[in-house]
Amino acid sequence: YLGKFGYMSQKRAASTKLGGLIDKKSFSKSIRHFQRMAGLSPSGELNRETMRMMSMDRCGVEDTLGAFMMGSNGKSRSKRYNAEGDRWANRNLKYFIENRTPDMTAAQVDDSIRRAFNVWANYTTLKFKKTTNPSEANFRISFGVRSHGDPYAFDGKGGTLAHAFFPSDGRAHFDEAETYTYKGGPGVNLFIVAAHEFGHALGLGHSSVPNSLMAPFYQGYTANFRLHDDDIAGIQQLYAKKQRPNPPSTTARPTAPRPTSKPRADAMNICGKNISFDSTFFVMFALKGSYFWKINDYGVVGGYPKKIGKYWRGLPGNIQAATYSRSTRRTYFFKGPRIWAFSGRTLLPGFPKNLSGLAIPPNVNSALQWGGDGKIYVFRKSYFYRFSEWQPFDGRRRYAHKKIKKYWTGVPNAPDASIQWKNGKSYFFKGNEYWRFKGLDQTVDPNYPKSVKKLWIGCQGKTSA
Repeated sequence: YLGKFGYMSQKRAASTKLGGLIDKKSFSKSIRHFQRMAGLSPSGELNRETMRMMSMDRCGVEDTLGAFMMGSNGKSRSKRYNAEGDRWANRNLKYFIENRTPDMTAAQVDDSIRRAFNVWANYTTLKFKKTTNPSEANFRISFGVRSHGDPYAFDGKGGTLAHAFFPSDGRAHFDEAETYTYKGGPGVNLFIVAAHEFGHALGLGHSSVPNSLMAPFYQGYTANFRLHDDDIAGIQQLYAKKQRPNPPSTTARPTAPRPTSKPRADAMNICGKNISFDSTFFVMFALKGSYFWKINDYGVVGGYPKKIGKYWRGLPGNIQAATYSRSTRRTYFFKGPRIWAFSGRTLLPGFPKNLSGLAIPPNVNSALQWGGDGKIYVFRKSYFYRFSEWQPFDGRRRYAHKKIKKYWTGVPNAPDASIQWKNGKSYFFKGNEYWRFKGLDQTVDPNYPKSVKKLWIGCQGKTSA
């Protein structure tokens, strides 16, 4: 189980099947990783609750980012996901249903598939259409048993229900050994399983938020299903949010936000002189002092700024750095010697913690999760540090700190904020300027820096940039 779903290397898992032994420390580490994903206390012990979660019906896609799997020919190696967040470039996508389960009528199967795609279309600019021409389809949907044409054989009734491949493969396979249902009753609800698998096909990995659709475990049929906030945040990292009602004009970007109530005297004007971000992170939020702004593709969203402490309970103002993790769906905040971790708007148990537990000094400048290795990178003065979200806060230095200018060519020292955006590129902010970093070339793109106010915030008129 641990090897199949990415918590243990395939080589080590294969060795245990042949009678090989695994050391207790490595086994306990793998169990802890699974327990965190399953929302359990990470004891590292194979207890009853852990065994119960492992016995649940679930998706066949690996849980952990960074694991490689065999390609469709069974020989070449390819990713079932993309750590840099691959997405479909086309927003008008077509799907082809190769065959249908006999457990339901054809009309019920088609309706379940249609509604499953609409789960994601409702919160993005994506549009999905069924086609009868397989050559023009982006997605190919099929039902099969055991070995069914890819290296990832199904396991019979129960266990693995389905799996899908990340963009731009487009395949989604469902285990025909299951009994599928249209609505309630005994069996597996096709709509729920399909909506989960289509999340993968659109680029989402598994979530550690227990009640989210993209959690690995099948949660059963829910009447009047609504997508979890965690899933919405995830899909809107990859694709633009649907503007409703009355989306802003694309011919002119909005000016600074105009609150409907009287502006607070202490709420700063984000288009004011010498504005600089303390931190940024997906969706995108910009934090400064005790307030934060939400920024979309058109500029600042109306109704902002808002109080940080009222949105993220327990979080102080004057945050120095923040970043969002695509792999765990957590948001990390940094201030002074401490780090906070939130799932949505809920502070995780045990936080805040001391940065010294990660061997990182206090008062960092900015942070981001880099798609190249999935680790959290923290920038402080002329150095950067990094940590894995799974490592314990034991004070051990697992990764050496290094010079920013040596590995992030062209990026300024002590950046005010940083973010990896939807296009896969990293952006660094300092003062009124920002730099775009191209990971493939390991250098800042030409013609940078540029003005933060004009191109990110949407301020009009003369700026001090």
